[in-house]
Amino acid sequence: MLKRMSSVLAVVLLTLVSVQNVQGQIGRKAGPGGDPRVAKLLDQIGWKYEVDKDGDFKLLFNLENDRTHLVYVMSKTEKLRGLEIREVWAPGFRVGEDPDPEVLLHLLKENGRKKVGAWRVIGTGDRQMAVFAVQIEAEADAETMKTIVTAVIETADQLEKEVTDADEF
Repeated sequence: MLKRMSSVLAVVLLTLVSVQNVQGQIGRKAGPGGDPRVAKLLDQIGWKYEVDKDGDFKLLFNLENDRTHLVYVMSKTEKLRGLEIREVWAPGFRVGEDPDPEVLLHLLKENGRKKVGAWRVIGTGDRQMAVFAVQIEAEADAETMKTIVTAVIETADQLEKEVTDADEF
């Protein structure tokens, strides 16, 4: 009986250690180089990027009509049941301290037209901004990453131009 309990305890401890190792990156901030899985993927695609102080990947794209747009690929991941997800997002435009209700309603209507992702307002006070974000599988392949990043950039830039007629981001 004691031998069997020892065996069960050993299996439980081994399982806990294994789960801890697998989840070691999930929900934690990445180091100064960011999540190596993202770096490898972006290098494979051939995109230039910077890693910010939080370990997230910042990419700047040149678009038509001399416009540019930023997009971020987060290193930190979250867990949803058995799925590890990361976020890809881009700033759209500043909404200020007291956002116009018509603009917010427009964002909600735009959300209903999107196949993936959603608009949200982040920040506080006069530093609030509308951002477009998509959650993807943390182990997404290159084709998925290209598709999602392109969709995020096009969506954010289109609404930035529509609402502000500026090219801030």
